[in-house]
Amino acid sequence: MVAVIACAVAGAAWYVVRYVSRSAPLPANFQRLTDSPGEENFPSLSPDGKQFVYASPRLGNWDIYLQRTGGSLSLNLTRDCLQDDTQPSLSPDGSRIVFHSERDGGGLFLMESTGENPRRISARGYLPAWSPDSRRIVYSSDTFIVPSARGAPLSRLHILDLSDGSERSLKTDDAIQPNWSPHGDRIAYWGLSAGGHRDIFTVAASGGPPVPVTADDAIDWYPVWSPDGGRLYFLSDRGGTMNIWRVAIDEHSGRALGAPEPVTVPAQYVGSLAFGLDGKTLVYSETSQRNKLARIGFDSAGRSAVGPPEWIDAEHTVSDLKFSPDGSQLVSDTVGDATEDLWVMNADGTGRRRLISDAHRNRAPEWSPDGKEILFLSDRGGNYGIWLIRVDGSGLRPLTTPRTPNMQRALWSPDGSRVLAAHYPGIPLILDPSLTEPSENPIQAPGLQDAGYLLFSSWVAGPRGGLAIGETLSRAASDEIVIYKFADAALERTHIDGWNGRWLTAGNGPPYRYFVFLRGSDCLIYDRTLKRESRLFSAAPNRIYDFTMTPDEHLIYFTQTVRDADLWLARLDR
Repeated sequence: MVAVIACAVAGAAWYVVRYVSRSAPLPANFQRLTDSPGEENFPSLSPDGKQFVYASPRLGNWDIYLQRTGGSLSLNLTRDCLQDDTQPSLSPDGSRIVFHSERDGGGLFLMESTGENPRRISARGYLPAWSPDSRRIVYSSDTFIVPSARGAPLSRLHILDLSDGSERSLKTDDAIQPNWSPHGDRIAYWGLSAGGHRDIFTVAASGGPPVPVTADDAIDWYPVWSPDGGRLYFLSDRGGTMNIWRVAIDEHSGRALGAPEPVTVPAQYVGSLAFGLDGKTLVYSETSQRNKLARIGFDSAGRSAVGPPEWIDAEHTVSDLKFSPDGSQLVSDTVGDATEDLWVMNADGTGRRRLISDAHRNRAPEWSPDGKEILFLSDRGGNYGIWLIRVDGSGLRPLTTPRTPNMQRALWSPDGSRVLAAHYPGIPLILDPSLTEPSENPIQAPGLQDAGYLLFSSWVAGPRGGLAIGETLSRAASDEIVIYKFADAALERTHIDGWNGRWLTAGNGPPYRYFVFLRGSDCLIYDRTLKRESRLFSAAPNRIYDFTMTPDEHLIYFTQTVRDADLWLARLDR
């Protein structure tokens, strides 16, 4: 799912950071801390730096582990829980761990640093961080997997007082992954800003207008304060790869005092970061991730997978993908790569050619029913809009104007006469692709005024407009599969946790009984008559990013996110 929002930045004057200092701290030595297969992520150091906790799915579900900084053996603190436990944060006094868990309906939990006595402290929340006095916790209402692919809905910051359980919200625009400054003055976070950029901000812990720390085209995220409060460390791709950077900062005002400088470690992609209280010790993850393309046989009549999966392209990043109407070619994007281009390839993975190559983020391609054009999402207009391009790479043109910004994923009607496009935070829009100039006032899809944020993924023909299937996104709950009935201008809620629903059409005409959808590592099929789901196949331990079916529905092509992350210890020389 690739929804990208653009958020207006509130309050204070911009401090624009665009230049890199020539003076930079250099880590003096490195030590690998973990090397298990799969991911070790979300490190958090004890106050004395002798121990650290982290999360890993090495046993199938995410657990929280405790390990000595100089050792190799780890203790599973959540081994008795079969649901995911992740995003641990050690309290400044080292006695407790706050973490996110999916147990008992999900939320934030607190346990002793030995793993004893876990208890829920909030029914919601992700990426928690402690106040320096260990009395309060700040958390975000949303989470993410990789910053480049993160999208709507907006995330907010909330502060939980452990003494009485009271909560209050901070007034910001999009805000995620908070980190409390060492003297308690401010909270750093990152969020989506104007044009869909990922930037760093701070906000007073007592409330007030956010102050931008970065404001440029780089992906800036994962802010961590230095122990003295004089610098803010963060992850950024501004040097060409995702690595560690820092900026001098006034902790009281949150104002940056200079340009970012690199703190380069030997990794192609750094995916997490934690600081020791000595100001010179840090733990980071060396992360690799790629969305790889595979396919599996599918018996649409028997509604079952056939045979084992096989790789189609394990060398290149393939994220969202769609078939041409004749089934001979695929179009895909490369969300997560340094450049997000559109590519076309043959169904067997050969003949790969770049359709669009530029500095913009180009995402979510959709082949037109007549096979002549490709619809896609791009920030080339300064904000995310809907664009069209011919299959040969010519005829690039906008379908929306800057007057309708923050567009999201779109799809064609079965006859190609209309386009249904998500619009954050507004109502989905119906666009006319035949117009030579984009409409200044596109039509809002009727009956969806109070439906919340919707993304649609599949549209089939039927009486008076047919049916579109998609999902509704909410910060308070999981994605829910929904069905939009054009004839009734009404939304059917399925109460199914999942996303990227696709209708089965072979032998399944209106009112369409079956659809296929995703949930985590699984691809499932749902029977609307019996109200029953069953699993077609699993890519575990990998997560399925997207899927599509050949027009004859004999094959399912899917992209799975293959990740690995090891934790390293680095010591700065200055």
